[in-house]
This record gives sequence, C-alpha cells and structure tokens, in this order.
Amino acid sequence: MMNSNKKWLYVLISVILGSLALSYAAVPLYKIYCQTTGYGGTTQTKSIISNIETPKEDIIHIRFESQIDNNIPIKFHASQKEVISRVGESTLVFYSVWNHSDKEVHGIATYNVTPNQTGKYFTKIQCFCFEEQRWKPNEQVEMPILFYIDPEIRQDPSTQDIKEITLSYTLYEIQDEDEE
Repeated sequence: MMNSNKKWLYVLISVILGSLALSYAAVPLYKIYCQTTGYGGTTQTKSIISNIETPKEDIIHIRFESQIDNNIPIKFHASQKEVISRVGESTLVFYSVWNHSDKEVHGIATYNVTPNQTGKYFTKIQCFCFEEQRWKPNEQVEMPILFYIDPEIRQDPSTQDIKEITLSYTLYEIQDEDEE
C-alpha cells in the first residue's frame, strides 16, 4: 500500500513540475511560433537581405501606431506617422519614448502588423520589441526599427495587391524584480 502511494506522489509531483515548466516556456515558444509562421500579423525576423530584385514602382505605405498601458508614465509615439517603403528595400524608422516621471521606468513592447496576412512578409532586421527597456527619470530615447517587405508578398494571392500596412506597438510597464 505504501509503495503505491509513493508512486502516485511521484506522478503528481512530476505533473505539477511539468505544468510549471510548460507555463514558463509558453511565452517564448509562442513568440518563436508566431515569428516563424507570421501568425496573427507577427513579423518575420532576419539578419540580412540578399539579392532582392523588385520594380522601382512597387511601393507600400507603412503606417505606424503606438499605444501605452494605462498607468505607464511615459509618452510613446512613432517619429513618423507613415513612410513609403519600396518592396525589398530596408527602411529605418524610430519610435520615441519620453519618461516624464521622476522615477526609472521599465517597459516592454509588443507589436502587430495589419492586415494580418502581411505579417509573414514584414521582416524586421532590428527592433526593440520583446526586450526589456529602461528609461531614467525625464529621459527621452529614440528606438530604431529596421525592416523590409519581402518581395514574396507579390507572389501570394492574398497579399499581392496590398498597398498599405500598419505596424502597431503597445508598450507595457514591467515591474523591476528588485522592487517586488
């Protein structure tokens, strides 16, 4: 009888530890899944652009939006509301953050691309998203985004006629572990 109880105790502990491990792994695994598949308008991430040939007239208007969590004491906006980007060419834009409080603020940004089906063709080379940012009191910072629109966008029947894409960021405050 005692041996059977020990066996169930080990099974229960294994299930609890396994569930805990999966809960910690869920966010990074979901991020990797979205970046790989372009699911939900999530952009692709690449480090280099290689030999891309597109017509000079193949342009897409890229609009930029920004939102902040309700209680975060900062101003957050795109330095430009819109740019014209040639398909296949890299484009550099900036988002501006101003911490107008008298304390250090820690934040993290998430993003989305619409229309959703364009996410897998919106390729970020450099971005501040999903990385913890720290802003000192009254500090103003310009954060870069370097991206390009993959020419494959014109081969996909659901995106071949797209002329406008919106890149939207939401900035959330995160608590410093030392403050908790």
